[in-house]
Amino acid sequence: MEQVENTNTEDLSGFEEILEGIDLDKLLSLMEMLQSPIEDKNIRFLEALGPLLSEERAPKIKKAVKVMKMYDIYQALKDSGMLAGLSEMI
Repeated sequence: MEQVENTNTEDLSGFEEILEGIDLDKLLSLMEMLQSPIEDKNIRFLEALGPLLSEERAPKIKKAVKVMKMYDIYQALKDSGMLAGLSEMI
């Protein structure tokens, strides 16, 4: 049976630096937002329109809805301030 080596604390130092500036309350509220359905009249309209379109165009609606949801997530991250230090980490 092969033994797994213990994780060295030096390996985790970079991870600790990343977590240092993160507010856990903001992270938890963001997680709740991501789990709840996004209520947007434009998304609801596109989703309702999807079944009426041809098989060729229906996937385009799904992609557009995904992009809109990703933008909403980006805005929530930006508004929470969690993206403030992103340029420094890169």
